Amino acid sequence: MNFLLPLLILLVKLNCLKGKETSQPHIIFIFADDLGWNDISLHGSPQIPTPNIDALALNGLILHNYYTWRLCTPSRGTFLTGKYPNRLGLQHSPIKVGESSGLPLYEVTLPQHLKKLGYRTHMIGKWHLGYQTKEYTPTYRGFDTFFGFLNGFIDYYDHTVWEPTFLANIPHYYGLDFHNGTTILKDKQGQYATHLFTEEAENIILSHDTSKPLFLYLSHLASHTGNDFKPVQAPPEQDHSFSVYQRRPLFLQKNFLTSWLLTANIIDMMFAVSSQDV
Repeated sequence: MNFLLPLLILLVKLNCLKGKETSQPHIIFIFADDLGWNDISLHGSPQIPTPNIDALALNGLILHNYYTWRLCTPSRGTFLTGKYPNRLGLQHSPIKVGESSGLPLYEVTLPQHLKKLGYRTHMIGKWHLGYQTKEYTPTYRGFDTFFGFLNGFIDYYDHTVWEPTFLANIPHYYGLDFHNGTTILKDKQGQYATHLFTEEAENIILSHDTSKPLFLYLSHLASHTGNDFKPVQAPPEQDHSFSVYQRRPLFLQKNFLTSWLLTANIIDMMFAVSSQDV
């Protein structure tokens, strides 16, 4: 999980959002990665203003006693199956780059169940449940579309993943990890990952046929670190947005900004929800 506090905040938009014709609820599930308990102002922290996350929580249901696994792979396996990680064989540390492991193929996932009920299912962002064969990847596990990355992290700008192996013959794995379905995307390099994921979510919401129920799983990279040699990145135009943080170490400045940009992007997606009347 690199350097940030490995605590997951799950934001659920499940309050029976009605489409124009369907009686089934539209579901948008936002998964923030490594966003700590005190990284949101809802819990009284003055460090990072997160008004959009706070507004969603205060207008919804806050699960103060909701428990989840503290690591990437186990928590995602649990969310998509409803099972404890040890029943999935995922109770270990997060899946490493190139590791021959993943969510067992015999497990039926949440989007597979929802598709039987007529849902259109989309995933954006971080998968981290294996890719040793194509059958382990999102579009073979119940999602109609996938826009994101398969490993546990990527660089926020060039979308590559770098991880040491501690093997003499292969000292590290390195490569581009950004996909549209099963196609590798090269034309998105240089664009900030958080913004790309939000824009894709907006596009899906605005183009969705609201006579059919929607399931959108938005699994952000933020606030997780990127590659070890450049772990925390924020857009240059935002670096001086909050002068009070200029006196803090650079790492903490960037950490703050990745978390702040996460909540800033949420409002864009919610505007799309509102305009689409879902």
